[in-house]
Amino acid sequence: METPTVQSRIKGSIFGVAVVDALGGPVEFQPRGSFPPVTHFMHNDTFDVPPGTWTDDTSMTLCLAQSLIASNGNLIPQAAVRNYIKWYEHGYLSATDECFDIGSGTRQALMIWRHYFDRSPHIHEDDPNGHEGGQPAIDRALKREIYTRLIVRAMNGASKEDLAKEFASIVFTDVKVKQRLDRYSSLANWENTDEDDIKSSGYVLSTLEAALWAFFTTSTFKSGAVKVVNLGDDADTVGAVYGGLAGAYYGIEQVPAEWIVGLQKKDVVEEIASALFLTVDYLDLTGDIYRLSLVNKALYNLLQDPLYRRLLQPGCSRHNGTCLHVAAHENHLPLDQRLVGRGGSLQKPNDIGRSPLHYAVVRKHKDICRWLATTDPATLEQRNGQGATPLLMAAKAREWDLCRVLIDCGADVNAAGSSHRWICLHYAAREGQREVVSLSSAMEGTWE
Repeated sequence: METPTVQSRIKGSIFGVAVVDALGGPVEFQPRGSFPPVTHFMHNDTFDVPPGTWTDDTSMTLCLAQSLIASNGNLIPQAAVRNYIKWYEHGYLSATDECFDIGSGTRQALMIWRHYFDRSPHIHEDDPNGHEGGQPAIDRALKREIYTRLIVRAMNGASKEDLAKEFASIVFTDVKVKQRLDRYSSLANWENTDEDDIKSSGYVLSTLEAALWAFFTTSTFKSGAVKVVNLGDDADTVGAVYGGLAGAYYGIEQVPAEWIVGLQKKDVVEEIASALFLTVDYLDLTGDIYRLSLVNKALYNLLQDPLYRRLLQPGCSRHNGTCLHVAAHENHLPLDQRLVGRGGSLQKPNDIGRSPLHYAVVRKHKDICRWLATTDPATLEQRNGQGATPLLMAAKAREWDLCRVLIDCGADVNAAGSSHRWICLHYAAREGQREVVSLSSAMEGTWE
């Protein structure tokens, strides 16, 4: 299996929740073995909704994701709860535009939160200091300290063996949890656990155990999904928990295409999954830029902008350059590569006419010079405010290794300065640089 990209894993996780939720929805509340094996989407007779309809588990996942997107990746519990209330009261991010499936505990919690918001109008939607209501400690521990850790490790490419070790390394303090989960000290323990020992009720401990069991005992996204929903009972929730982890592990490419095509409101899921990737990508990107900002204070202001395209615009440096200029100046090749991949222009000059390649030459960064010149050859011919190309700048500075790199990349050896019309050959000959003279001559340099 080809290693999934981060984008693939994020989309796989969001779509994974939705498709396995929709797969298990029709057999929710049905005891194990009381229904024909589920292998494809079916009509949900309980709620009279069409095949491929996801339930409350996906709606709440999308509500949480949307709150993360709106806050540029910051977890603000009250923003998520407000989205949950919109879902409950108005069908926000529902597959049917109605809240057709909600547990009594969730309904009661949201009613309490609604009352809390109504009585506390000073609490803003983006207030990060909200309390967590009556969520039991065991729920918080299982959701955050176990599932979240596994999701993060899966997103970073951990193997199933590593994920099983990660799980085994967690110290359980709750007696019930410890008694139930301490037996899983390795991947083999999961693989040797019989289905009869797995419960799929709505209890959070059983839900997590069943989802992890299906994940660790199968080798494809589909086989695990089919295995987990056929456990019955709370099949949609257990399936959603499995799908989130399995999607992060396998990536979107391993989620069956027919399930994605058959998913109700798949465009909504796609939109949020894509936006969530951009949010994560923005955080990662600004992390790199923040490290650069330690040597360039002008970058701090840009870190407050929620749109990373702003990072490509002028205003990052003393001469009104972009982050591309700063990255080239500081020899940060990965950042330049990522910025170009997101629409940054290598030809955009700053106020003194310098391109990122000019700065790479000034700072004598050979590797980034080669990449910049190869990626956009037109930058080789750009002239700064004094009329010098990058090759002329390198020759004037007697940086002959850089001259060789730029000539190898196709720099015009006949490009002359605007003042006394010297070309690279003149500077090289003056300094006795025979190799550069020979290389320049081979590129049809002239002595006019």
